[in-house]
Amino acid sequence: MKFFLISAFVLISSALNAQQTGGVNGRILDKALNNEPMLLATVVLKSTGQVFKTNLHGKFEISEISTGRDTLVVTHPGYETLKVGLYISAGQELAVEQSMMVMSPDMDEVDWTQLTSAMAKKAISGRGDK
Repeated sequence: MKFFLISAFVLISSALNAQQTGGVNGRILDKALNNEPMLLATVVLKSTGQVFKTNLHGKFEISEISTGRDTLVVTHPGYETLKVGLYISAGQELAVEQSMMVMSPDMDEVDWTQLTSAMAKKAISGRGDK
């Protein structure tokens, strides 16, 4: 009898937990390239710090996200960081499609001397670490 009660409790709590999560799938596009898929963009779920990468088609999928408000932070070298607010509902999967914009660097802030020196050191040493 105890085994039956424990088994029933485990099944019910598992069912309740499954209903308290949702998911998000999406596609990240490159605005500078006529909204072509953004390959290997980094997608971070802010609440958990989980890191995901977009595939060859710019797509990603995240499941079992706790319900409530959350944020996706999307980055890619040379592009502006993208933040997407989410509201996750139990049992629902959101669809997100966003375009990233190329970063417009302020060329006056670049220290060309240090940059050139670092590149020269890498070329001389034959290593890419320092």
